[in-house]
Amino acid sequence: MGKELAFWKQNSISNNYSEIYDTLLSGQHVEFIDTIPSDDIRKRISSEFKDWVCNNNFQYENGKAAFDVFITDQIVRFDCYSLTYGELNKIIDIMLEYGCFLYDPDLNVRFDGK
Repeated sequence: MGKELAFWKQNSISNNYSEIYDTLLSGQHVEFIDTIPSDDIRKRISSEFKDWVCNNNFQYENGKAAFDVFITDQIVRFDCYSLTYGELNKIIDIMLEYGCFLYDPDLNVRFDGK
């Protein structure tokens, strides 16, 4: 079973997270979502998961564990399969370095510390 993690950097208060998420995934720009350094984030992920096999589409594999990365200038989504809690937390920590908080679309909860 897979786990989806999404991240963005929000510069105003809005709690309609599922709508924000759907809008960002459709490729539309959202005014109150900050631009994120997508190239830097890609490099950071590659560095942190350097022992994993990665193909050109940012699909990472390590044994039975795998994750795909979808990234634009406003959102990063990870589709994770059989990752440990430690590996999931590593992804969350990377994204927090860029001020991007976790949104769990299955729960419709954003973990922004507020």
